[in-house]
Amino acid sequence: MLSWVSFPDDKRLAGESPSGILTHAKFGELNVGLFKKAMTPVEHVLEDANIKKDDTDEGINHDEAIVYGANRVVFSLEGTTDVVLVHSLIMIELIPCNIAISSTGKSQILSWAYVPDQASRMGGQVQ
Repeated sequence: MLSWVSFPDDKRLAGESPSGILTHAKFGELNVGLFKKAMTPVEHVLEDANIKKDDTDEGINHDEAIVYGANRVVFSLEGTTDVVLVHSLIMIELIPCNIAISSTGKSQILSWAYVPDQASRMGGQVQ
């Protein structure tokens, strides 16, 4: 892990840019308030999910955590504080791109299809 970063000594736009070295410790010191502020929604999500902080080092699906956190933000923006409603979310995984596994030039699984996909179609090989 990089413990420092250097800034170029040049002029930018209307003012001077900082130059020198910023250590990891100094970066942490400058941003401690932001880091603490960012932990508030994380603590709410952990509380809603009945997960202790000590249990977060392993076993959390990062994709699910992002989706759950995004949904929690949406609910909070709408003014919804019902934890049961937040827990009743259904995550649907979608394929973000076409997946073609046949040589006919047609996609077997189309973009934005649900996973697992219920549709079936015959594939073939072009001679």
